[in-house]
Amino acid sequence: MLLFAPELLNKNHDISRFTCGKPALNQWLRMRVLSNQEKGFTVVMVVHEAGRVVGYYGLAPTAILPTMLPRSIKTGQPPNPAPCLLLGQLATDLDCGQARHWNRSSPPRLNPLR
Repeated sequence: MLLFAPELLNKNHDISRFTCGKPALNQWLRMRVLSNQEKGFTVVMVVHEAGRVVGYYGLAPTAILPTMLPRSIKTGQPPNPAPCLLLGQLATDLDCGQARHWNRSSPPRLNPLR
């Protein structure tokens, strides 16, 4: 199995066969992700095998109040609110799960050159 390094989801990726066992995550990927990404709500990074998406994660911009930051981070004058990224969605296709392919004796190869 040759997996490509995470890259931005686009219309050329095949998401039609993706299933992670969680209907809400499957539906979000198929029905909302490209629209949300185009509107700037979410950035979705995918890992794929020859174009077929086998895993993804979504990052969304958010902010938190400086009063919620731990003391070790609240040095100086942090912005108010402090910008950050939220890991909103994370899923792996059942066909490419740990039991079948991602075990220590035979990890997937990663092709970072795409």
